[in-house]
Amino acid sequence: MRLRIRHVVQHIRCCYLDGTRLWGANGYNILTSDDQGETWRKFSSIPVPAWKRFSVQHPVLRRLFRQGVHAVVPCQDGSILAIVDKEIYRCEGVERAFIPVHRFRRGRRPLLQGWCLTHTGDFLYGEYFYNTEREQVLLWRSSDFGLSWEVVYRFPPNSVRHIHSVQEDPYTGDIWVSTGDEDRECLVMRFSSCFKEYTIVGQGSQDWRLVSLIFGPEYVYWGTDAPQQTNKLIRWSRKTRVAEVVAQVNGPVYYSQQTREGVMLFGTSVEGGRGEIDNRAWIWGSVDGMIWEPLWKTQKDRWNNTLFGHGVLLFVRSSQPLPRDSIWVTGQALREFDNISVCFSLSSEGI
Repeated sequence: MRLRIRHVVQHIRCCYLDGTRLWGANGYNILTSDDQGETWRKFSSIPVPAWKRFSVQHPVLRRLFRQGVHAVVPCQDGSILAIVDKEIYRCEGVERAFIPVHRFRRGRRPLLQGWCLTHTGDFLYGEYFYNTEREQVLLWRSSDFGLSWEVVYRFPPNSVRHIHSVQEDPYTGDIWVSTGDEDRECLVMRFSSCFKEYTIVGQGSQDWRLVSLIFGPEYVYWGTDAPQQTNKLIRWSRKTRVAEVVAQVNGPVYYSQQTREGVMLFGTSVEGGRGEIDNRAWIWGSVDGMIWEPLWKTQKDRWNNTLFGHGVLLFVRSSQPLPRDSIWVTGQALREFDNISVCFSLSSEGI
């Protein structure tokens, strides 16, 4: 099994693959491509002050202030949601004008897989902020595509630091939520779709500190985000409800994707912690969930992690599993792939 680079796109973050349409962003401009990233057209722009439009075009300022469009979400009613800086914007109608509909109360924004759009049209996100005082942490929902918002769950003070991931299980419709960071704060919960019931899947150690999940019919998979210890890939059995380690990897695992053929992909990140064996971000892949292979790697750049961001591989979000010839990944703080998107194709060997 191999990953081959098919196409490289400069200065565009690939945000969402919706069928054959690819949504991306350049600064505060939202773009679309209907030919697998070969050509791009401007869809709309986010209304921001002139100083933001200036600074987002300069790598030092963009990375220092974490600026730009971070997510684009086409919704079932035809509207578009966009996560931009510390707000959510909404666009509808032929005018393609984005207006702010929700401001994050704390922190910059949820993590890449800290939000989800469910099959019923609910948009959910979990608060992600530094939270040194260990205040309560909220899980939010909009049931009308961003027009109004409500809190559906509150983690009480001194229980968790922040929410890492919010994902819908495509096999059951349940909502899985993970939190961090200290051992006692690491928790994986499974909510019913109406949020009237929940089950604790696991908690209490760095094995339950995760940033994204991959769902299979028999197992749920994740990688640990443990910067100070050896990181692992873990699978949890739906039948026995037992978690087991299936592999060790080179660093903290952040984001993930899956192909239509069932190939699972996890990306490791570079934070500079003791749990990293090199200064590289890797893509790991598996067909069966037991044998994992390193498929691709790239070096962290020389810029400071704290000020200018960790080295991260951002998989494109999607409405369905990805075609194996359209695996889009955007690099962040990587030597040759900062703010650059790469389209990989996955070889058919062994699949």
